Amino acid sequence: MSINKKIAVILCNLGGPSSLKEVNKFLFNLFYDPAILNLRNPLRWIIAKIISKLRTKKAKLIYQKINGKSPILEETSAQAISLEVMLNRVDNEKTFETHDDELNDKLDENNKNNNKLDENNKKIKLEKKLYSEIYNDYFKIYNINQEKKKKLSPFLQKQDPQIDKDKNVFLNRINKQKENNKKEDYKNHYKVFIAMRYTKPSAKDVIYNLLEYNPDEIIILPLYPQFSNSTSGSSIKELISLINKNFHKKISVKTIECHFWHHLFIKSHVKILYSILIEVVNSDKLCKSKSLPLILFSAHGLPQKMIDSGDPYENQMKMCIELIMKELHKKCREGGYNKNLNYKLCYQSKVGASFVKWLGPNTEDEIVQASKEKQGIIIVPISFVSEHSETLVELDIDYAQIAEDNQIPYYIRAKTLSIEPNYINCLIDLVKNSF
Repeated sequence: MSINKKIAVILCNLGGPSSLKEVNKFLFNLFYDPAILNLRNPLRWIIAKIISKLRTKKAKLIYQKINGKSPILEETSAQAISLEVMLNRVDNEKTFETHDDELNDKLDENNKNNNKLDENNKKIKLEKKLYSEIYNDYFKIYNINQEKKKKLSPFLQKQDPQIDKDKNVFLNRINKQKENNKKEDYKNHYKVFIAMRYTKPSAKDVIYNLLEYNPDEIIILPLYPQFSNSTSGSSIKELISLINKNFHKKISVKTIECHFWHHLFIKSHVKILYSILIEVVNSDKLCKSKSLPLILFSAHGLPQKMIDSGDPYENQMKMCIELIMKELHKKCREGGYNKNLNYKLCYQSKVGASFVKWLGPNTEDEIVQASKEKQGIIIVPISFVSEHSETLVELDIDYAQIAEDNQIPYYIRAKTLSIEPNYINCLIDLVKNSF
């Protein structure tokens, strides 16, 4: 069996300092981005220098609370490794028996290379159950025969009997593609790269590695579920420019601008939220509150002028939440819980001058308002798929303290999707069906 195509997948993310020494450089790179400060040089350079210098001390205090660095590279690396292993495993027709060991070995190797075995990576290593669920879904998708299933451990044979109706089209398409691959006797080879916008590995680093890999196709996949010109748009624009400058041969490039709409992304959030609701209902938390929990979907804020200029971020965020709540209500009804849930969209991480209008309402204000109504809070970092300072400090420490100070009955923060099985499968489907 020969290789048909070499496909490069580039996962784009914000980036974050790997030490306190890198905080100033990270901030400068952030504010020097024309998608953030839409000014001409040298004015943009001067202002970026001033802002980054003014904010460095405060930012260092934030990162000191999370071991002096951002965990975003480790989190994104875990996603990249999971995605690459699964993409090549399906196409290369390998058995699934050794998947746990292979994937965990690669994660361990990544940890050793970075010399970082902190709590986040230890958690990744211990989440073997998570990976079994990933390829458990692939048993359903790729119709692995019963004999092969019997060879697996009983733990891996357990399946979720429920398959979403909207999955049928996807299942049929992927099975048809699988049959075609067998007939034509070829396989694709996938290699997943990481491009951080404001820290290493940068887009320029990725281009160097891409030239060495020499792919036939490139897929740019930002890990921002909702599109904004200041996030996904900025990363895509930089990568496209570098690809055009450095690749002399004609190469097919596909960009996946957003994925908030994908049913497996929605399912990931529903699964996490439903488990939290079950915990709340089965505990004494409801007794402490006069009403059902308020689900706060906390998204990273943007200046209102960006939205007014046509940025789709706010509209996509609203659509995303409606899709999640529709499926969550459905899941609750199936579980015998028929009451409507309270939820709101709010925004965090506002920076800059107070006179600049940002998207609202503000997350902090909504927490205070919930305290007046004696509501417990489930807070969801809806625009983040990996942990970093906005989740580990702003949500887990700062907002949790506000909730405690205002005597909120309970405050539960939903985890980010990270390597949640449905989310990895979402990324796989996006890649597989991008061309």
